Amino acid sequence: MTVDVAMIKKHKACVLVWVLFVCFSPSAETLHILNREGYLSDQVTARFEQNTGHRIEQIYYDNEKRRNALLDRADKYNFDLVLVDHNSARIFGARGLFSPLTLEQIPNLDQVPAFRKEQCGQFGAPYFWSTLGILYRADKVQPPPSSWRDLLVPDDHLKGHVGMLDNSLDTLVPPLAMLQQPLDSDDNQVLREAFSLLKAQSSWVLTYEYPRTYIRHDQQADRLYMAQGYSSDRAAMNTFSDQEHWRFVLPDEGTLVRLDCLAIFRHSPHQALATEFLNFLNQPEIAALNAEQTFATPANDAALTLLSGQFGQDSSIFPLVPALQNGQLAPRLDPKNMEIRNRITLAVLKNHETR
Repeated sequence: MTVDVAMIKKHKACVLVWVLFVCFSPSAETLHILNREGYLSDQVTARFEQNTGHRIEQIYYDNEKRRNALLDRADKYNFDLVLVDHNSARIFGARGLFSPLTLEQIPNLDQVPAFRKEQCGQFGAPYFWSTLGILYRADKVQPPPSSWRDLLVPDDHLKGHVGMLDNSLDTLVPPLAMLQQPLDSDDNQVLREAFSLLKAQSSWVLTYEYPRTYIRHDQQADRLYMAQGYSSDRAAMNTFSDQEHWRFVLPDEGTLVRLDCLAIFRHSPHQALATEFLNFLNQPEIAALNAEQTFATPANDAALTLLSGQFGQDSSIFPLVPALQNGQLAPRLDPKNMEIRNRITLAVLKNHETR
């Protein structure tokens, strides 16, 4: 069973709580995972349920602001695991929200490179990694974009056809990279310039919803021609839209590399089952299946040799080393910087809504 947080966000919290406490057979435990839609293979969950007799239930979020709001009230919900970026794994783990993880509990993590385990820290199990770039429809956008400027200052025919993300880090990457400024800049003048670019661009923006969510659920999905998004989104968007027009490009100015981690809530009553599930996900053949079914890049290197040739050679999912040279792991922002950026994104959205 799955529940889409975005679809019920306008309802009271009690609705979500009621949904999560659906009664199941007393012989089976149920793991509730707060996750992005499409980031866990149905075949993988089916195998785990068949092997163990237990159940997997996913609750979806479509942006990190909503996820963080849920994390702040996690003890009131029935969540066991959550998908978070590596910075959030460390931040919320340090606050006591997550349980620490060890190789003794999850021995298959020994097949994950040490630097990725270090990035997720003691509270996160590395899951997928991806790069931030530009998604575009090859039948609508010619020539192909190559710069963040193509997204921020688009051609006139793209007015009302552009998508952007809505969070304090990703939204600011295009203008900061275009201005050749550090992606974690806290310089007020630089951030004002970035805000000006985003405000001017808002007249071209169709949506600030996560692109793969928008493509799958919105009735105006066919109006989206170009969007900010991650490398793992391209193949999924082609599948959801039942076409092969979507492409992905890493802009010349540089970009972010995102590492997603899975964390277990400290309050979860299913600690043993949750660690068993994380160990299952890191079996090489399962990690490979999960990657191919979700169109994502596995953090488990042992899975790489088990991937099909066509999937393993997809340069949007596995960018070539030269394309990654201008990439950097998503930086951790201090609270003041985060607050300023949140005000910027809120102002941009308000400007978009009132245009």
